[in-house]
Amino acid sequence: PARTRLRAHRLALLAVGLLRQHDRARGVLTLLLLVVVLVLREIHEQQRDHAEDAAHRHAHRRPHVRAQLRDAQLLLRAAQARRLEAHALRRVLDHAAEADAAD
Repeated sequence: PARTRLRAHRLALLAVGLLRQHDRARGVLTLLLLVVVLVLREIHEQQRDHAEDAAHRHAHRRPHVRAQLRDAQLLLRAAQARRLEAHALRRVLDHAAEADAAD
């Protein structure tokens, strides 16, 4: 019985030690998980801030880009109108030249 008690006592101490190790391991894992969650949260916030900053920068650029696009479109329309006028004038001159040549 004394040996059995001694064995039981040793087994109990071993079990308590294992439980403590388990609790410590669980505590360490919980802390690691907390660190991972905090890092992921920080990454998410940085990405969100980056997206907000980019949107803010682009919001300032958009009117400028739109103005450049509008100016380019106006220049293109003016060039197209000049080309049409030049083409019409060329036809008139060609027609007049043909009439002079026929006389």
